[in-house]
Amino acid sequence: MVFLRLCRFKQATTFYALLPLIYVIALLPFRLLYIVSDMLYWGVSRFYRRKVVRKNLNTAFPNKSKQELADIEKSFYTHFCDLLVEYIKSLTISRRQTLERCVIQNVVLLDNLYKEGRNILLVTGHYGNWEWAANAIALQTNYKISVIYKSLS
Repeated sequence: MVFLRLCRFKQATTFYALLPLIYVIALLPFRLLYIVSDMLYWGVSRFYRRKVVRKNLNTAFPNKSKQELADIEKSFYTHFCDLLVEYIKSLTISRRQTLERCVIQNVVLLDNLYKEGRNILLVTGHYGNWEWAANAIALQTNYKISVIYKSLS
């Protein structure tokens, strides 16, 4: 129990120490933000769960060549870094920018359901920038958004 508290303390300390840098990154315009993503790619692709990613790709695509697997791995890390900086950007993104980048189709359907007093449950896969989708729905409808998350194991 003491070890768990110590780990949480270290995580919180690290987070609050990095928060000013995170906020500065969030203030960057998108063009610079994706340059930061490209720089992150270099380190993340070499050190973040490299063995796990490769093992999973080999398991998921046993018939792919080594070059195809390498291309998929590169695409994964590029996408992952883009998502990371986009998540950080959500701290400072404007309403206009959110709605330009995440278009919710058929918002009228959601409005009609809300007027009927009906609750809705949207289930998404953990792919793409679902954080921005939740923000876009909240900005375009009267629904209050609650996110339920269960970590993978």
